[in-house]
Amino acid sequence: MLNEYLNAQVTSSMLARNSSAEPRVPVQYVHRRQTDKFFDLPAHLRQRIPPSIANLLQQNGPLKARVSYDQKTGNVIAKIVKARVADLHIHMAHMPLDCRISVNIEWDWDGPAQEIEQNQIPNKDRQPDRNKDRLSYTHGFYQIDLTQVTRENPGPQGQAGAPSKEHELEIELESRVLYEHGHLLMKGEPNRYADLVDGLIDNVRVLARRCPQPTM
Repeated sequence: MLNEYLNAQVTSSMLARNSSAEPRVPVQYVHRRQTDKFFDLPAHLRQRIPPSIANLLQQNGPLKARVSYDQKTGNVIAKIVKARVADLHIHMAHMPLDCRISVNIEWDWDGPAQEIEQNQIPNKDRQPDRNKDRLSYTHGFYQIDLTQVTRENPGPQGQAGAPSKEHELEIELESRVLYEHGHLLMKGEPNRYADLVDGLIDNVRVLARRCPQPTM
C-alpha cells in the first residue's frame, strides 16, 4: 500500500514538472537489491576508527563493520562503521504505526573491503547476512526507504534454518543540511532547522496514516 502511494507521488511530481501547473519538488525513485554482511573488527583495524565512533561502539558491544554488495554484480557499494548515539520512541495514538527516531554516526571505511573480510576473527560466528530488496524515494532533503529484509537463520547443528522476512519503513533527513542549519541556530543566525525537523515528522505522520490498520 505504501509503495502504491509513493509511486503515485513520483508520477504526480513528473506530470507537474512537465506541465504548466504549479511546480513541485520532484519525487525520485530507485529500486536496489543488496546483501549486507557484518564483520567483527580485530584490534589492529579498530585503531583506524575515529575516537568519537569507537567510544560509542565500545559502550554498545563489539566493534563491527558492514559491507554491502550489489546482488546482481557482486560489487561493493558501501563499507560502513555505524554507531548509534540515541533513540527517541514516539507512540502515535490512533495510528497503525509507532515511531523510533534514531541519531547515528556513520563512517565510510577508508580502505578496501577485502581487509575487513580477510581479517574476520577465526572461528567467530558472524551476524546473519541481510538480503535487502529496497525501494528508495527521494523528496528534497528526505529519503523514504521501503525494504523487505530476508535473513538466513541458523538451524540445528549448524545447518541452515528457515529464512525470516521483515518489512522496514525508514525516513532519513539529509544530515549535512541538518548539521549546517543546527550550527546557524546555535550562532543565532537565520536558519531552517525547525522546518527541517517538522518536515521529517510530517513525513512520518503522512505515511503512518497511509498504513492499513493491523488485523486482529
